[in-house]
Amino acid sequence: MSGEEILPTVVQLTRPVRVLEAEVTTLELREPNGLDLSECGLPVRFLAGGRTEIDAKAMSAMIARLAKVPITAVQSLRAADWNQCAMIVAGFLSPGAQD
Repeated sequence: MSGEEILPTVVQLTRPVRVLEAEVTTLELREPNGLDLSECGLPVRFLAGGRTEIDAKAMSAMIARLAKVPITAVQSLRAADWNQCAMIVAGFLSPGAQD
């Protein structure tokens, strides 16, 4: 390891969301693969100057797929929780991401 911060894959939600008949308080995000990208689309673009651009629709689909929850659960996340998940996904896709 190069000493870089390891991104968390578990998000502690600030407010539970409903998944089927249960309330979920955490989401565990696995690392995306090529099939995830082809099915959901590219959820983040890395631009010049270190800027990023997030496609909210593709990101929501990606979060749902990686966390194995229905899209409706992702759509009901608080904005801060959604953003935390999005930053983790972006970290997975970052050009400098390593094992």
